Amino acid sequence: MLIKNIKIDNEPLYLVGDLHTNYKVFKEQLESDESLKDCTFIFLGDMDFRDEETAYNQFKKLDKMLYERNINSYVIRGNHDNPKLWESEMFDLGVGDNLPFWNKFLSFRPIGSHTRISINGNVGIALSGAVTLNRVDLKEGINYWPEYDKVELPPDFIDYGEGLKNIDFIIGHTGPVHNDIFKEQQTGCERYLKDGFLVQDLDNEQKLLRGILRRYRPKRWYCGHYHFEKDTKFVWDNWSDDGVIHLKIVPKQKIMRIA
Repeated sequence: MLIKNIKIDNEPLYLVGDLHTNYKVFKEQLESDESLKDCTFIFLGDMDFRDEETAYNQFKKLDKMLYERNINSYVIRGNHDNPKLWESEMFDLGVGDNLPFWNKFLSFRPIGSHTRISINGNVGIALSGAVTLNRVDLKEGINYWPEYDKVELPPDFIDYGEGLKNIDFIIGHTGPVHNDIFKEQQTGCERYLKDGFLVQDLDNEQKLLRGILRRYRPKRWYCGHYHFEKDTKFVWDNWSDDGVIHLKIVPKQKIMRIA
C-alpha cells in the first residue's frame, strides 16, 4: 500500500541520502552504530529502484537487516527510481492502491507526494521527484523516465497564490536550491548542457518550488538529490519572519537524525 499518513511520536527519526544501489557506506554506518534500531528511516529517493526483480534482488539483504533492527523504512521516489513502482492501475480510480512489489519487502514502504507526515506534533508533507541533471547520459525507461522528470505536486496544491494551509516542514527528494550550486560542487558538468532543455527545466523547477513555498510556508525543508551536505537558513520571498526557511541537504548514503 502507498503510505498516506505517517505519525512519529517520541521515536528517533533519521533521513537517508541517495543510495544509488551502492549501499556499502550506508551498511557500514548501520553495522557500526548499535543505537540504530527501534526507529524510523525515511529514504530521500534515488535508491535506483528500476524494474521489480532488479530492485528486490539489490535491496533484499539491506531490507532484512533493517527489519531485524525494528526499523520502519519509508521510501520517497527520486528521479532515478522507476515511477511505475509507486503507481497502481486502481489508484486513479479511487478504488485502492495495491502495489504488490512492496509486499516483497519486510521494512521498505513507499510514500508519495500526497503523504502527510506528523513528527512530535509538527505536520509536514512528502515531495517526490526532480529534474534529472545527467539525463543526456541515461537510457529512457532504465534510469530516466521523461514523463516523470519533474517534481510531483501534492494533490491539494492548486496554484502559486498565497499560502492557505501552513505546514511545519517538507521532506522531499529535491529542494529549493538552484542546481548551479550542484555545478559548483562537481566537475565535468559541462556535458549536461548538451541537453538544450535542461536549463529551462531547472529554472521552471525552481519556480514551481517557490510556488510550493508560498502555498505551504514551511519552516524547514529536508532533501537529498544534490549529493553534498548543506545546512543553511535563508529568507524566501520577503515574508519577514514567516519567510525564514531552514534548509538541510543530506549527502549520499548519509544517515542523519532529525528527531
